[in-house]
Amino acid sequence: MIDLIKENFIKTGLCLYGEKEYHVYICNSDVLYGTGDYDDDYTGKDTEKECFYVWYEDILRQGIINAGGGYFETFEDAVKKAESGSGFIKWI
Repeated sequence: MIDLIKENFIKTGLCLYGEKEYHVYICNSDVLYGTGDYDDDYTGKDTEKECFYVWYEDILRQGIINAGGGYFETFEDAVKKAESGSGFIKWI
C-alpha cells in the first residue's frame, strides 16, 4: 500500500511505541471517500475535493502501512490528529 500512496506524502512524522519507531504520514487526495453513512456531514458519498489522510506504518514491518488515522478536510486538522497520538515525537 505504501507504494500506492507514496507520491501523495506531504508530511512524514516519527512516532515511538515502546522502543519501536514507526512513521505517520499525511497524504493529500482529490477524493474524499464517503462511508455511506447518512449522518456524515458531506452526505456519506464520495466527493471530489481536496482533502488529507493520515496513515500509520506497521510497528513491526517498516515500509508497510497498516492503519489509517482518518480523513480531514483541512491540512491543519490532519496535522493535529497525527500529533495527538501518544507516540508522536516529531516531523521529519
